[in-house]
Amino acid sequence: MSEFPTWQQGIRQDYPPLRGLCRVDAVVVGGGLAGVTAALMLSENGVRTALLEARALAEGATAGCAGMITCQAIHALTTAARTRDMAVVRSYAQLMREAVTGVIALAQRLPQPCDITACDAFAFAETEDDLPALHRLMALERELGLPVAEGTDAGGCPFPVERSALMKHQGLLSPLPYVLGMAEAAALLGCQIYEQSPVRRLEGHRLTTPQGVVEASWVILCTGAPLDCHDRSLLALMAPRLRELRLLTSAAPLHSAQLSVHSDEMTLRPCQEGLLMTWDRGAYGTDQADGAALIRDRTLRALLPESETRQVILRREVFSRDGLPLVGPLHPRDSRLMMATGFGGLGLTGSFLAARLLTGAVIGRPLPESPLFLPFRRYPGRSAFDRTALLASAKAFVHGLTSPGTPKCPHMGCPLRYNADSGLWECPCHGSSFDILGQVEAAPAIQDAALSPRDRP
Repeated sequence: MSEFPTWQQGIRQDYPPLRGLCRVDAVVVGGGLAGVTAALMLSENGVRTALLEARALAEGATAGCAGMITCQAIHALTTAARTRDMAVVRSYAQLMREAVTGVIALAQRLPQPCDITACDAFAFAETEDDLPALHRLMALERELGLPVAEGTDAGGCPFPVERSALMKHQGLLSPLPYVLGMAEAAALLGCQIYEQSPVRRLEGHRLTTPQGVVEASWVILCTGAPLDCHDRSLLALMAPRLRELRLLTSAAPLHSAQLSVHSDEMTLRPCQEGLLMTWDRGAYGTDQADGAALIRDRTLRALLPESETRQVILRREVFSRDGLPLVGPLHPRDSRLMMATGFGGLGLTGSFLAARLLTGAVIGRPLPESPLFLPFRRYPGRSAFDRTALLASAKAFVHGLTSPGTPKCPHMGCPLRYNADSGLWECPCHGSSFDILGQVEAAPAIQDAALSPRDRP
């Protein structure tokens, strides 16, 4: 796993692995943004909570989070507007506005300083070809009641852009101290936090780790894809993507958050050592990422020729195919086995919203909008998403059958693809990943992959 970005400063407290039997009201699996935020909110509401993390807190996707606090949710809003009723999208937009305010207020009261700063967020059209997308975004955001206006100076973007959409009163912070501060606050409220405790078996509401067992009335999976999930319809609603974060030095000063409406969803934000750039490199576990990396490298040299890349972090980010997060029970038969994922690159605001939804369900005060985010939700066009995703998985599975020497994912048998940039074996079907020794790094797989010595680079 990549080290944390050098621009983040945080006081890391080590938590012990789980040993023996632990009985609590709720157990949260996953020590990233969503899991730790949920654990804190549950603890604040008097719920006896345990938090399990397979490695160390704030690894995984959180390590590559750029720290933007914004409801300038370009991909989520435009996707939801194509697939859902506008009343649904309007409710989601309002909840995201509330999440921006909530994250800022939470960060300001944590025991660790998070470098929280107020800023404006600009969505920009990089070229003339991107102008129609920008115009559609501005029209949509105005229809949804979001405070968007046309930007006049592009927010100090370090390269020329055609036009931009301005959203004021957004924010920036450092995700690592933010997560560690939330964990510290949760622990002070009695939350039991365990690191180096991967879940190896999930049987109902009983979770088994290498050295211990947790029994809980509520099980909340904040692991990207839910652990050991074999529901093809649910898996089809999730779209794992490969995201890249770069720390650039010697770049022009930047004082705002920048989000591109281009299909690669490039973002820029300032930091002490220069700026952070993130973008989408394609479907996880496929060769799309290789071509996307070459294109963005050329574009980077053209846009910021004086910049130097100091650090690169790759992460898996789970998107939902209809634009809305997947938060709530995995299936209608068990309302107390819950999940949270599909934030589409907006980990800070998405995790805060998810924690509100999860906490409301546990304490018996659910948000009125909770049914909009149910993982088993149905809506017009859902079947088309299912067919497309299932067909892609079937093709990958058949490829694995015709390539007997290719390592297989222990989750559902799909062939693994080695990514030399990340140093991981990646599953193109459902987004599991494994290190060079075959040890599982990301769900839905919970068992290690069987790799032979010749499979190790």
